[in-house]
Amino acid sequence: MSDIAFSCRCGAVRGTVSGLDPASGTHAVCYCDSCRAAELYLRQPDPEDAGVHIFQTEPDRLTFDAGRELVAPMSFTGKGALRWRATCCDTPMFNTARTPKISFVGIRTPILSDPSACGPVTGWAFVPGKDGKTRHRGLYALAVKGGMRMLMQRLSGRWKNTPFFDVETGKPLQPVDVLPKGLRKELLATANT
Repeated sequence: MSDIAFSCRCGAVRGTVSGLDPASGTHAVCYCDSCRAAELYLRQPDPEDAGVHIFQTEPDRLTFDAGRELVAPMSFTGKGALRWRATCCDTPMFNTARTPKISFVGIRTPILSDPSACGPVTGWAFVPGKDGKTRHRGLYALAVKGGMRMLMQRLSGRWKNTPFFDVETGKPLQPVDVLPKGLRKELLATANT
């Protein structure tokens, strides 16, 4: 296990993921429209073919050394997942649920100083098929292992050690920027032209 540094593009947001190795989480690639649209919204290259690389682990593994107040959530709906970005340079950084009680964090692997510490990809979500349907591969790694980590967080009380939420109120530490309705579809349509 290693302690791996993370940072946004400009370096204003910095921190460490403690004990990161392949056994401490799940290295996944997501091809869903929301992940892709979030990247496009933050002026990242279109991840259509490569997908978005995420390492799913526990939030209490994260420690911020600088810029915690610059990390803010956005969402495409009033109920969807929170996508945390560095507001200083719009680096996509983390994904979480909307409540600290669902205790997981998806770390965007490009922000890690050593993404290889995550190990090989073991789960693929919303993989587009030739028939237009999406499929998942490595569902065990994505769902069962993730569910077990969340259960252990709840039973141990470690879910309360989150850098993203006020656990007393259950609200994010920064206001959620809910993006305009239809923006996700617009971003994807523009990328496909």
